[in-house]
Amino acid sequence: MENKLIFDCLAYLDLSNQELNFSDFSCANLQGTDLQKAELNLTILWNTNLRETNLRGASFWQANLQEAYLHDADLEDADLQQAYLQNADLDGANLRDAYLLNADLRGANFEEADLRGADIEDANLEGAKNINLEGAIGTPLKVAQMG
Repeated sequence: MENKLIFDCLAYLDLSNQELNFSDFSCANLQGTDLQKAELNLTILWNTNLRETNLRGASFWQANLQEAYLHDADLEDADLQQAYLQNADLDGANLRDAYLLNADLRGANFEEADLRGADIEDANLEGAKNINLEGAIGTPLKVAQMG
């Protein structure tokens, strides 16, 4: 119960440029939080609410974002190399120029997500939904079945 209260109080904070590596934000509410250029490497963000969050230039190397809610999140120029984003909701997310090398995006929802300039080299897109790879760079390891 105490942890839930703490996690609900993280919304709309300014955590930009912070080193938050190895943290566990599972099920936290980070909606609207400014995490621009924050370091979140090896961080657990499973089932976390990151709606409308500023994640520009943030680093998520090998972070666990499974089932994270990233609706309308700004991930421009974010480093998501080897990140785990299975079944994440990226509806309307800005992923322009993001680094998704070797990322696991199986089952993720990309409805209206902008992937222009994103590097998807060796990313696993198996089962990804509503994805538009126009303008993306690189060759994914597995591609979502279109149509």
